[in-house]
Amino acid sequence: MSFLVIVIFFEVLTAIIGTIYFNKKKYRVNKLTRYFIWVLWLTVFVEIIFGLAPKFLKGVESLVLLREFLLKYSYLVYNIYVVITFLFYVFYFKYNIYSKKINNVLNVVVLICFVLVVTILFFTGVDFESNWPIVDIVGSILIFVSVMLYFLEIFNSDKILSIHKEISFYIAVGAI
Repeated sequence: MSFLVIVIFFEVLTAIIGTIYFNKKKYRVNKLTRYFIWVLWLTVFVEIIFGLAPKFLKGVESLVLLREFLLKYSYLVYNIYVVITFLFYVFYFKYNIYSKKINNVLNVVVLICFVLVVTILFFTGVDFESNWPIVDIVGSILIFVSVMLYFLEIFNSDKILSIHKEISFYIAVGAI
């Protein structure tokens, strides 16, 4: 449990620093970077409510129903959260890619992955009380491809000269 507390501490710290950065640099932050701050806070919320709270409520007899509710729906909420964050990252990097050709490649990859995931979940049966590893695998591949296509565009343009000023570069490094 101490590892979970340390992870949540760094998630909260990241969300706070992101919020402070946003408030100081409003004029330089694009629309999706503003949403990225919300995704950071969503991560903090999901981790605290559905990860940490059931562990703290373990010994409290008067809150057994709340603990059981959180445990029962934790997989469902986590799976939805994972889908939201993977899609956000893909669209974040898609938004930061200006080349039509690279954007079209990313659209095809997203479409193929979406069809693959829906097909696998449909034919294997969706279990709302367990983790969906196919979503984790396909989402990770999607993020990796998105970041690599983003880097490809950066390396083939003049943006490489001022990359240290781009928040999307640091988000890409963190996403990998």
